[in-house]
Amino acid sequence: MPLTGTGGEKAEVRIRPASRSENSLLNHQALLSGVGIGLGHKMILDPLIAEGRLEHVLPDRHYAPHHVHASTHRAASFR
Repeated sequence: MPLTGTGGEKAEVRIRPASRSENSLLNHQALLSGVGIGLGHKMILDPLIAEGRLEHVLPDRHYAPHHVHASTHRAASFR
């Protein structure tokens, strides 16, 4: 997993996932249950860290930002 330090230096951290999911809620629940180290959304994890429910490891490193893609679905209007 590529990480960047506060000074911009790059580091590669090798991990062996205990589980893997595209569902962020499931990932957060796995972290809370103690499955291991994981990545998550800052706005969700920060309060859990503040409450002492999670520990922030490697606080001087961060994962590269990702693009967010969204699609909208408009219901068809029938007359």
